[in-house]
Parts: sequence; structure tokens; C-alpha cells
Amino acid sequence: MKGFHSWSLVLACLTLLISATSAPAQMNSKFRFPINKGVWAAAYSPDGSMIAVKGNVKHNDGPSREVQLFSSEDGKLIATLNHECQVDAIAFTPDGKALIAGTIGNECVLWDIKEKKKFASFQTVSDGASIMSVSPDGKRLAVCGSEEHVEIWDLSTLKRITTLGTLGERLYCLAYSPDGKILTAGGDKGTVWFWDTRNWKKVESKKEHSKSVRSVAFIGQNRTLISIGDDLQMMTWVGRKDDDGFYVNRLRTVGDSPLALAVSNDRRTLAVSCGAGEILFFDTSVLERDIAYLNRARVAYAVYKVENTGIAAICFHPTKNELFTGGFEGRVNVWSGVPMYGK
Repeated sequence: MKGFHSWSLVLACLTLLISATSAPAQMNSKFRFPINKGVWAAAYSPDGSMIAVKGNVKHNDGPSREVQLFSSEDGKLIATLNHECQVDAIAFTPDGKALIAGTIGNECVLWDIKEKKKFASFQTVSDGASIMSVSPDGKRLAVCGSEEHVEIWDLSTLKRITTLGTLGERLYCLAYSPDGKILTAGGDKGTVWFWDTRNWKKVESKKEHSKSVRSVAFIGQNRTLISIGDDLQMMTWVGRKDDDGFYVNRLRTVGDSPLALAVSNDRRTLAVSCGAGEILFFDTSVLERDIAYLNRARVAYAVYKVENTGIAAICFHPTKNELFTGGFEGRVNVWSGVPMYGK
């Protein structure tokens, strides 16, 4: 029996290795948007019909004040939403009725998607609204700027609920868990924070990255987080039972300057964009279950070289096998034939 179990382990490892290194299917550019400047943020509408893009298009020789809406079917421009000052962050509400734009002028602007009109706004306490995350139920917005705290806002009343901080680091990323019970943030000194959104108490904070945490995203179940940093490390954070914190696993070194994370709508596929123009795809079920194996092997399901420079904006279509990417040089594409797990 001992020999049988040994061979079973070998076969299991070989299966994982083959799935990780076999030649991927072809991924093709479906179309390119008419943008000739770098793209820094993008988001699909919840129904997948349009893509909101925040680029680096200049306004009177100053920073971009526009958010452009494109059709996800043919890439045609639907509308341009103009703001009074530079836009740093964008996010759709889960019902798809509104788009929120965070500006460097401390203002969060809410746009009616059907009418393409501004219908509300509020001023944050933070210096700017450069990072945002909308709760899965659409009731709350987490937002931060250059100051070292997070503000939580009620989107129905446009009133501030609470402020989380002071944290001692400037934040670069925010993310809610799929069930909305955990909010997480990554800072410029390598710390990752977790808060319980039911009472806004801190669950955990650890400085595991040696440099800035660039992006965070929940995968699979509600208690597993992926973080990437300027130290080129990708880590998994797995929640312990009874909400008593998270333990971290240093997963692997990721390419050249990982910049952004995207998770498919079914949470089975993780995409990582890099400064060298690569996209790495991972099976999230493998990332969740077999840490010992992952620490010894290259586990990327597929690696694509799609740009010559960094890809700062990346997001999956909510229902189709497609991926949006936006690069520093303005090569903005929607890709079909994207590697997807669980399909």
C-alpha cells in the first residue's frame, strides 16, 4: 500500500505539471479601441455590454478628465463622461445602473449609465479618491487617496459611515470579498490589512511583501486572497476558522513587475498582468488547495506575451470567454479565446 500511495502522489504531481506547462490555446485580439494613450483603469459593466476606460488622454495639456464608454461587441465609442479634474478610479455598481468616478479633487461622481448624466457626487475627507471598491451588494463604497486611511460611504445616503486608519502607509489597492464580509487593502510598505465589514474591526494586518502591494483579489471561496507586489512576489492569504485572522503562503516569483490582478466571474481563473507585457493565467482551485506543490513548481496555466510594455488595466468579461487589457502605450485590446478553468 505504501508503494501505491507513493505512485499516486507522483501521478498527481505529473498531472498538475502537465496542466501547468502544456501549450495553451490561441488567444486572439477581437478588436482594438481607438485610444492612442496609455490606459490606467477599466471595468466591464455587470451585463458585459460596455467597458468603461480611464486613459491618459490629455485635457488642455493637463491630466485626463475623461471616462470613455465603449461597446464590448464592436469597440465603438458610446459616450464620453467629462469631469472637472483628473479621474483616478472607476467602478460600476453591481446593478449596472451607475458608474462611480473617483477624482484627484476629492470628489466621487455618480453617473446614470442609461442617461449618461451625472446625478450625484460627494466629497471625501481624503486627499483624492484614487482607489475604490464597491461592496458586492452595492450599498457601500470603500475609497482612499494619498492619505493613510480608508473611508467607507453609504451609497444610498451618500454619508460617510466610518474611517479606517491611520495605517502608516499609502494604500495602492482595495477589494471586498465576494460575500462582502471582508474588506482588504494593500499598502506601499508591503502590508496587507483585513477588516470585518460587520463591525469594521481589524481582523489582521501583516507586512509580508518587502515592497509596495500592487494589487489584491479574492479567488474561489470568500476566505482566500491573492496579493502581488513590487517585490515580484505573489502570495495567498487563507482565512482561519472563526474569523481569527489569515495565514499567508509565499507562492512564487511572478515575471517582471506584476501590475494588476483580475478574477473571472466564476472565480475559477486568475489573470496577472506584468510590466513586460505578459499575462499569466492560473487555476484558482489549484492555488487554493496545494500550497506545498505550488512552492516547488511553476503553476501558471498559460503565459501570453501581448505587449512590449506594462499592462496596467485588465478585466474579464462577466459572461464571455474574453479579456480586456490596456497598456502603457495605448494598445488597448479585447481578447477572445482566453484560457479559462472550469469551462
